[in-house]
Amino acid sequence: NLKVEQQEEMRQILESTENLDKFISKILNLTKVESNEIKLNKRSKDLNKILEQCVAKLSFQARSKDIQVQLALDPLFPIRLDPALLTQVFTNIVDNAIKYSPPGSQVRVSSREDGDKVEVTVEDSGLGLEEKEMAQLFTKFFRGNSHPGDPAKGSGLGLYLSRYFIELHEGTVEAYSRPGEGMRFVIRLPLEGAA
Repeated sequence: NLKVEQQEEMRQILESTENLDKFISKILNLTKVESNEIKLNKRSKDLNKILEQCVAKLSFQARSKDIQVQLALDPLFPIRLDPALLTQVFTNIVDNAIKYSPPGSQVRVSSREDGDKVEVTVEDSGLGLEEKEMAQLFTKFFRGNSHPGDPAKGSGLGLYLSRYFIELHEGTVEAYSRPGEGMRFVIRLPLEGAA
């Protein structure tokens, strides 16, 4: 029976611990990337299952900001991918969408086949970025602006690593934004046999 203040302190401690864990993980991944030690462990997998798991993992964070995460997943053929790396990619991108969206808004995650590729789109309702910030979006240690009074925490490594992991899969990631209109990330990965 913790008091309300104790519960809030406990929540802050857990959040700080989780943020530290994420930071250490990203630093370790950066070290592997820079020393060319990342090895793909590709298997044939349903990408939609990975997307569903990422959204489920972030459901508490979304609920705590009263953000509704909508999934619109078309049935997909399995693709060859490294589940651990792509779980990191999509967890990071959806986490950012939640982090930078205002309370009471929506984040949309969709998937579809597009020719010889699978396309995943993640859209948020955040402030978006200026053109000069967009040019730096996937660079190491870049941090975008957050809502005033609600500074988002992060290392600035997530999107840098995400792009690297997507490119290891012979895929692409593009980001679109206009100030005040949020962000849209489009990730394309080759269908099995296409790469």
